[in-house]
Amino acid sequence: MKRKVQKTPENIRDWLFRFIKGMFIGSGFILPGVSGGALAAIFGIYERIISFLAHITKNFKENVLFFLPVGLGALTALFLLSFVVSFLLGSYASIILWFFVGCIVGTVPALWKEAGKKGRSQRELFILITSFVGAFLFLWQGAGLFTEISQNIWTWMIAGF
Repeated sequence: MKRKVQKTPENIRDWLFRFIKGMFIGSGFILPGVSGGALAAIFGIYERIISFLAHITKNFKENVLFFLPVGLGALTALFLLSFVVSFLLGSYASIILWFFVGCIVGTVPALWKEAGKKGRSQRELFILITSFVGAFLFLWQGAGLFTEISQNIWTWMIAGF
């Protein structure tokens, strides 16, 4: 006997929230430097996505119904925002690029919290601080190191790494 799912306001609201989360995640796919995966982690669905993909046949129908509004939201954002972002980058490049920097920096606190759920060791904090200082120094003075690099297979491989 099939169980009929009733469309209660809570179910509709939950579906709508997942659709909106999907729109934000989809926007992460087209905004430079903003990661859809990072946004999925912030919204608390990244682990469920990974679990679903790792065990695709387990609870397949339930997972598909859960991720349907997320996928529809992502597709909607990709379609709608691609035109908006293209126009804004063409007309207001400097303002929009700083907005993207703000979006990237804005994800840091949530990712920090998510990554530290099981605690952090002194070694991990040392690696974080060293990486931050190295990246800052590279951004500050690194441009002078690479005024001209010849394009060949080796430089492309280094860029890829």
